Amino acid sequence: MIHLMRTLSVILWLGLVAGTLAPAAAQELKAQIKLKSKPIDTWITLKADPKAGLTVAKSLRGGTTVLKLSQIDRVDFEMPVEWAKAISHREKRDHKAASTAFSAIAKKYAALAPYPDSPPALASYYAMDALRRLGDYPGVNKERVRSLARNVELSDKFSREMQLFKAWGLVGEKAWKELLLVVNDYELELPDDDIPKPSMPPFKPLPSNIIAQLCFLRAIANENVGNEREALVDYARVYTVDLGREIELTREGMLGSLRMLKKHSEIEFNRRLQREAHALAVLFNERFKGSLPAEFRPFLKPPPDPEDEKDEEEKEAT
Repeated sequence: MIHLMRTLSVILWLGLVAGTLAPAAAQELKAQIKLKSKPIDTWITLKADPKAGLTVAKSLRGGTTVLKLSQIDRVDFEMPVEWAKAISHREKRDHKAASTAFSAIAKKYAALAPYPDSPPALASYYAMDALRRLGDYPGVNKERVRSLARNVELSDKFSREMQLFKAWGLVGEKAWKELLLVVNDYELELPDDDIPKPSMPPFKPLPSNIIAQLCFLRAIANENVGNEREALVDYARVYTVDLGREIELTREGMLGSLRMLKKHSEIEFNRRLQREAHALAVLFNERFKGSLPAEFRPFLKPPPDPEDEKDEEEKEAT
């Protein structure tokens, strides 16, 4: 009996050691793959390499095959089981949960990230986008560095925003002068003539959501290098150029405008600025359910009407 117990203990110990030392199983995904001149077939995808191709197998116990990229016509990946929950977080604007979920998918299936628009590549994009909307700009930079290390590959439709994630990362680093240089690349080059120029250089023709991001990036950089008048112009454009479609960016743009108006040297006596600040504070409070920060609540009170002030002065004079 003692001998039997010792034998079972040894077997159990060997099993634990074997489990500890065994390599982690590859995180695979099924996919419908269409090879050129061949019908669609189901494969298990294991690894992507931008040079070698896509490593696949018919079963986890069978041998592997490397499909050269030149052989592949189309790949339709089966989304991971975690994908639906991550998308649900995104749709509910729970950006913290979304960033965590997408980041986990990007890490778990990282071996497939070099294949264009694969689930882990898309997850990297959505993780960065969630962190940007959350306002976690250092987090954007960290996720971007990870995506570079994993050779994440995405199609052209994601290219503009992937490039902008670098700029958002600079916000996290508080590298304001470098950020202005990056944004400058998107500005339209104006002719050198005598025609009056706009107060801020316009951007090249781009989708409105990209323009809104660029306006915010240039505004926050100018605010932090002391160009507050320029920042005020761009903060206002953030929530007008894209008609306020992105709630998070609209909120940050409006708060930026209120900061610049509060610090404006003429706010104490300039009625136009006072009316602008009042209208913006009221609009913010209506749009964001009474969440106007305390520092801007004085703007909720309407500025005095010049006619009323005139009447008061006449009464005092008599």
